[in-house]
Amino acid sequence: MPTLRALRHMQAEQQQEQFNERLSSWIASQGFWFQLRHSIDSSRTTGNLLSHLVSMAFKLLVFMIILSLGGLYYLVKRPDWQAFRTDLRDSISHALGTEELAMRGVGRTRGVLEISRLASDGGQAAFFDFLELRNIRCRMNLVDGLVGQWDPGTISIERLEGQIRAGTDTPEDSAAIGDMIFRQFDDTLIRSIDIANASFGWGYSERTRGSIENAQVELRRVRDSWRISIRGGEFSQNWISNFAIDEIIAVADPDGIVFEKAELRQGSGTLDFSGLRVIAGDRPELRGVARLRGISLDQILPSAARNFVEGRISPDITVGGSTNSAEGVTFEGTVNLDGITRITVRDRIHLLRALSVVDLHNSYRRLDFAEGSFRIKTGSGSLEVRDMVLRGDELATLSGGFIARQPTPRELDEMVASGGDGRGSASGVFDFSEDDSVSLLDVDELERQFTLRQAAAAARAAADGDTGEDERLFDRVGMNYEARLYADQQAERLSRMLIYEGEVLLTVLPNAFERTERLQENFPVDPETGRIPVRVPLEGPLHELTLEQEESIYEMGRR
Repeated sequence: MPTLRALRHMQAEQQQEQFNERLSSWIASQGFWFQLRHSIDSSRTTGNLLSHLVSMAFKLLVFMIILSLGGLYYLVKRPDWQAFRTDLRDSISHALGTEELAMRGVGRTRGVLEISRLASDGGQAAFFDFLELRNIRCRMNLVDGLVGQWDPGTISIERLEGQIRAGTDTPEDSAAIGDMIFRQFDDTLIRSIDIANASFGWGYSERTRGSIENAQVELRRVRDSWRISIRGGEFSQNWISNFAIDEIIAVADPDGIVFEKAELRQGSGTLDFSGLRVIAGDRPELRGVARLRGISLDQILPSAARNFVEGRISPDITVGGSTNSAEGVTFEGTVNLDGITRITVRDRIHLLRALSVVDLHNSYRRLDFAEGSFRIKTGSGSLEVRDMVLRGDELATLSGGFIARQPTPRELDEMVASGGDGRGSASGVFDFSEDDSVSLLDVDELERQFTLRQAAAAARAAADGDTGEDERLFDRVGMNYEARLYADQQAERLSRMLIYEGEVLLTVLPNAFERTERLQENFPVDPETGRIPVRVPLEGPLHELTLEQEESIYEMGRR
């Protein structure tokens, strides 16, 4: 039997083992550095120290591997998590100065961040009223947005649609937008943006409205400015519509925009407004000259007037006004005819038809004017032609001036009541060409379809419980773009309803009215010029001009 001493020794050893186990467990819970110091202090031999170091190094290696794998998983999966998308949306919203922004299809593939669709409804501090981008791509490494400054390289956008603000309510709002456009960010380096297909407009009325459609746009930051290059697509501003863009190069800085190069074409004609400036402010001012060379009148006249007048002109037009004022963008200049550039007036004008009937010697189916000049000015929703003196062959000369303006609400009601379509009472007499680019029926159909799409979008937003705010914002921005196209068509419709006021003097050969004495008595030959002057008052819609004179000449021309 064990002695009492042996039992006490065994009991002491058990207590020592239990103490050592508790001590080891406590040391293990204190962390790596405490364990290392304890090992060094408690080790009495080199073998024990190395053994502890190897054990601790292995533990450290396993810990670092697990930590690295966890970190790598986080970095790889970060773009797929809602927290990242929310932070990205908030950052873009802050950069654009808007509070409403929606994104769809956010992800990263092979180091490239992709956003399939982004839309924003603008705001007081934004430079746009609405904006929609599709298929956005840029470089994004694993730690971009977490460590240091993110350099996304060239941000590529497949398609952009939007409406750029043409001005602001106050100078303070304008300054805030300027700061936002030219701001440089500490956490992100934005230097280059490429847009494969951009369509955007500006202006709030027919007097200021302009657009660029389906153009390729490149933006490059140069210190505190942006250098903008535009190629392809079409440019429009007021009556300068659908000009093909060869190349536009502009520099935008806090003081405004300078067009270093702006070359456009329309058929064989060209338009160059290089050197034009847009001075920044709540009411941006335009200053410069637009040089038109060999431009067909078909391309700059309202569609309703294209069947009356044709020809080519090459004037230098002074550009002024503002994109955010009642006067709008203004154009003013002198058109000179030099024999190469000429204007032809067709007999779709009622008076010329009557003259062709009563004049036994001459035809007025077309009057060609190859010499002379006239001055034009557009602004405040009207076109003014003054100081007109046109000469062609011996058949006719034309002088005087007139104004073409938009109808008042009362005049518009009267035209619609008399003709039902805004064409006036002459609709039963005048032969409308099928060549008009946009018929009134097309505009009415567009309005009906647009209203139906609005109702469908609203019904979908109300009925679909899972539509969400983002989807409703996408619908709203899409309708804004369609509304801009609809407004362009409405402007085309208004051009058919212009009211003309003024008087021109038409002179014809002295033998024009030999047919009847009544015509000779009412239109005698001017002894100073040896020609017959015919005063032509202009008043009313285009298709009614000279209608009363036509009937009067027919009456006097009866034998």
